[in-house]
Amino acid sequence: MCYKRQNGGIQIPLVEERLSKKKLEILLDNLKGKAIGHPTLEQHRTPGWIASDIVWIARQLHIIENRKVLDLGSGVGILCIASVLAGASRCISVEIEPESISLQIENIKSSETETRIDVIRGDARVPPLRRGCCDLAIMNPPFGTVRKGTDLEFLKSALSLCPTSLSLHLKNEKSREFISREMKKIGKEAKVLKTYKMELKQIFEYHKSKIRRIDVDLYVVV
Repeated sequence: MCYKRQNGGIQIPLVEERLSKKKLEILLDNLKGKAIGHPTLEQHRTPGWIASDIVWIARQLHIIENRKVLDLGSGVGILCIASVLAGASRCISVEIEPESISLQIENIKSSETETRIDVIRGDARVPPLRRGCCDLAIMNPPFGTVRKGTDLEFLKSALSLCPTSLSLHLKNEKSREFISREMKKIGKEAKVLKTYKMELKQIFEYHKSKIRRIDVDLYVVV
């Protein structure tokens, strides 16, 4: 395998070469992140092991390679970078918060994926994009604990632009029933593929513990 250069002690393979799932996880975990999250935006970084697993699932489903990917509320770019390194031809990244965008651009440069990722500043709920701009949305939207229903707004926005979505949402039976029902209303089918135990670090002042563990569902919507 050919390597480009060192990034924080980690060798980064050429994008065209195959990364192992573990190497991708390590690379993603070494990207820069925010020390303090924006509370009203519910910014939660996607852990490297979850991001790498999601794009690996997308590869197994044959829905990511040589496809255009969309990430709404992309934060510091974890899922976009994971997508192009897993074989996506391009990723459109939509983020509203300036500090996250700055860090994302640094991460894109350090992973040498800048020729395949377009970063747009905008509201993920009303993104400045046209229907059909992408083939697949891969997202970790706000969970809707601060503003109820935000995760569904992101999901509907993504599906107005591309036919398929892989999206993370808080796990509970009411949410599963609600998401399934709302997707049927727009002619879509939602299926839970996997449940993750996600660790959230203390990035908001109102968090009482340094690490919280929550269950999140990975949905595929088609």
